[in-house]
Amino acid sequence: MPMSGNGGEASGGLAEPGNGGGGTAGGSPGGTAGMGGPCVATGDNRSPTMNAGLDCTGCHGFKVAGTLYPGLHTASFCDGVDNSVGATIELTDANGARLTLTPNRVGNFFDSDSNTSLVMPYTAVVRTARGTRAMQTKQMVGNCNGCHTESGSNGAPGRIMVP
Repeated sequence: MPMSGNGGEASGGLAEPGNGGGGTAGGSPGGTAGMGGPCVATGDNRSPTMNAGLDCTGCHGFKVAGTLYPGLHTASFCDGVDNSVGATIELTDANGARLTLTPNRVGNFFDSDSNTSLVMPYTAVVRTARGTRAMQTKQMVGNCNGCHTESGSNGAPGRIMVP
């Protein structure tokens, strides 16, 4: 049974080696529309576009949140992949229910519906017209950026990336 996301303001995926790219603290990753952008610390303005690449769940109370990037080692505060590339993040919970999220203009994705009943553990897949990128293990935590950091932690190789 499908669950809905927040109407196009959120989406995520899984990082894995390869595909290079990504911004750096000094600027954007290149000229491809929708594929990353400037690196700017937006501060704590409580906006859906604040602090790309950092923990969204701790302050905002989302069940699941993260940032979709064009490259594996993109720095925090750099804009990620926006929704113009047609990316979705599909989460399937332990009961088979699906939650589909889409990235906002800086690549942040999140579940803004406090009534979502995502049952842990869940699996995650990033989908675009170019293909899919799936996580290799089931997850028990919704803070995607907690492991999908610039250098990766807890077994993640780096950022959540588009296929």
